[in-house]
Amino acid sequence: MMMTPSELETRLLSCVRSIEDLLYCEEHGITPESFIVTEPDHGAVFKYIQDHSRAHSGILPTDEDLESLYEFTRSGKGDLPSYVQKVREEELGRRARVILLQEIEHLDESPEGAINNIVASLASLKTGTRRRVAFLDRDAPERLVEFDEATRLAKEGGVIGIPTGLRSFDMQLLGFKPGELVIVMGSTGVGKSWMLMKMGATAYENNRKVLLISPELTNGEQGLRLDAVLSSERKLQLSNSELLTGQAKRPEYEAWLNSLTARSEFICVDSSDTGRSLSFEDVWRYTLEFKPDVCLVDGLHLLTSSDSKSSLAGWEMLKEGSMFLKALAQQEGLVIICATQAVRGAAQDQTVPPGLSQISYAFSIGEAADRVISMSRMKGNEFGRRYSVPKLRGGKEIVEWRDLHWDVDVGSIYEEDSVPTDF
Repeated sequence: MMMTPSELETRLLSCVRSIEDLLYCEEHGITPESFIVTEPDHGAVFKYIQDHSRAHSGILPTDEDLESLYEFTRSGKGDLPSYVQKVREEELGRRARVILLQEIEHLDESPEGAINNIVASLASLKTGTRRRVAFLDRDAPERLVEFDEATRLAKEGGVIGIPTGLRSFDMQLLGFKPGELVIVMGSTGVGKSWMLMKMGATAYENNRKVLLISPELTNGEQGLRLDAVLSSERKLQLSNSELLTGQAKRPEYEAWLNSLTARSEFICVDSSDTGRSLSFEDVWRYTLEFKPDVCLVDGLHLLTSSDSKSSLAGWEMLKEGSMFLKALAQQEGLVIICATQAVRGAAQDQTVPPGLSQISYAFSIGEAADRVISMSRMKGNEFGRRYSVPKLRGGKEIVEWRDLHWDVDVGSIYEEDSVPTDF
């Protein structure tokens, strides 16, 4: 039998009989605004329970308090998780309807702008279905599980997290961890997109799902790059240039392509899916849809805001966008790896990996990032690149340059054994 809103909200509030019950509600997104019944005012009842518990060291108000102050009478006990889920579903539906009604009148005058606003608003609304709150004291024993897993991987020579494909990280067991925002930066043409593809292919080979957001290159272009890099990972060899010009051997290429069809875990989205520039909100929407382990953003500086009314300057948009993506990584428990530009001045010496101050809009992007991987060319070596790590949260920065073998035509990208000493 369907419950009325009054019955549902009364049952939820009646189940909140301890601080643990209240915390459960808050962790799952229940707020005073989740309630719509006003006689008695259920939103005010919930807020009073919150305020009382904070003012009295976790002690909730008595039934008599609630009845005398708000004329609220508890019903019997019930299934708190079920009521919380139902109230949140009802709230989500109400807010979605409000968004649609607000924008529907603009569909005739500006359909693209209205649709963009609807998509962005609904994507942001979806993220509120559950708060990510940790109790570092009460839940402390959970950290022992992570410690034991790290100990096991260390003994077995494994990587903690997702393998990066770069020896300097993987040999220290410093794989990418859920919640991380990673920035790959360098001057134009240095190969940032290829580095992202290398990292994506490595994650894919380790049974992770990958989502590639491609504001500039098409799905087809990215697919050919994946063919080169992934085939190299598997000790095969497909030439990107030969694939582009139709010079590769068709039977071998057909067999390769057919071998990939057993999985559906490397997703690519280019701007043709939206018919406009891709936005930060689009990244969130696609992430919620496909639920990847790793999200690659091939051009952080190319993303926009889907808010057609936004008047933010470039640096402001990137600042908000970087924090937006960091929050996404933490809330959804994935790794986000973004390529972005170094400032123009860094191009004057492309053989030295740029420093943190040379990221375009450095403060806003570098502040949000957990790792910054800086790339440059190598002097007199077209098949070489160089990288450093000027920021590594939770680890020691890699200030000495590392050499990369860089034959991207056949997808051969790996870290050399030696540490360079020349300029």
